[in-house]
Amino acid sequence: MKTIRNKTVNQTIRKYLLDNMDFSGYVGYFEGMDTEPKTDTEKTLALWKIFQSEKGWEVDRIGKQAAFINWLQGLASAMTVDFTYYDQMRLMSAWFDVDEDTALEMAERGDFWKRCTTVYFEMLADAQKAAA
Repeated sequence: MKTIRNKTVNQTIRKYLLDNMDFSGYVGYFEGMDTEPKTDTEKTLALWKIFQSEKGWEVDRIGKQAAFINWLQGLASAMTVDFTYYDQMRLMSAWFDVDEDTALEMAERGDFWKRCTTVYFEMLADAQKAAA
């Protein structure tokens, strides 16, 4: 089993998140988004702006990570992630090199949401540094 902090796992999840960002409904309609974000930094920062606009109010109530997880679980409009335990199990089995039973247990515990959120916030910190 690959560990949670495995750099290869984090890179795989990072790619998964970037590949599943969809700004098509925002270009030209969302303030400051006149064109489709192209770089990883632009995509990460654009997603953060959208999250803040749609769910930022919840951060003060339950915290940044919990609010982001709720946003993803509510089928966030700018991020399409696998929603069913089965789909999450398949991904986690591949990401962490574990059997399907272990991956299903991980999905049922909410590890998919937690891991995606943790990796996204690492991406956000990198993007904010790069943009500064």
